[in-house]
Amino acid sequence: MRILIRALPVFLALASLAGTATATTITFQLNMTGGNVIGGGDPDGLATGPLTLDDLTGMVSWNFSYENIGAPTAMHIHGPGGSAGSNAGPLIGLGVATSGGAGTLISSVAAPPADVGQIFGNPSDFYILIHNIEFAQGAVRGQLGSVPEPALAVLLAVSALVLAAPRRR
Repeated sequence: MRILIRALPVFLALASLAGTATATTITFQLNMTGGNVIGGGDPDGLATGPLTLDDLTGMVSWNFSYENIGAPTAMHIHGPGGSAGSNAGPLIGLGVATSGGAGTLISSVAAPPADVGQIFGNPSDFYILIHNIEFAQGAVRGQLGSVPEPALAVLLAVSALVLAAPRRR
């Protein structure tokens, strides 16, 4: 009984944190290839790097490097309905301006938070597509993947620590 009384404030504090977990940022590590493009992209094209989304502000930022593709002309997040093996229309235009040098796409854009929320709801239903003149339908593509629920992991870890704490007598 004492352990329950001692643990109750911790559980209440964590429960309040879990309620705010939807206002968070998630970073996806992308590996985009021409082989992922439905209908065929640039066969030796490659782009890699992080894409970070904030569901509260709608901020989307990226830091991609690319190689073996022509100069990008457009880049979008496509979905919903864009699971692996499926095409979907563009949801968020990312543009191709970069604050980096040649072979990079580094920037950010403010998107509608509702659009970012859709991505958070089912990230594997969305993908990034980089277009260029030679591959107007897409040079390289990378799926966003599923992400672990951080609030649940924190709750379980702290609960385990509380329960494992030495008892006072």
